[in-house]
Amino acid sequence: MLTGNNTCSQLDEIHVFQEEFASYEADEAFIQNLIMNLQGLLTSLKPNLTPGNYDTIVSILTSEVTSHMEKVVLKSSFNRVSPPN
Repeated sequence: MLTGNNTCSQLDEIHVFQEEFASYEADEAFIQNLIMNLQGLLTSLKPNLTPGNYDTIVSILTSEVTSHMEKVVLKSSFNRVSPPN
């Protein structure tokens, strides 16, 4: 069970993590480029698809991108001193 101090401390840590993650996301050119390209692709497809088909395409695309990124990350090695190999 969490005490009052632990709860505040943990919430502060979560907030700091979320801010740190957002800053990494904003600074990462590859991610920004990927998001921009995916948005462009989906925007161009949306007028030609039914809402159900559009949702299916978004779901498939999300699963594929996630799968490929997981494979790349799992192939990388990390430590606290140097960037990923």
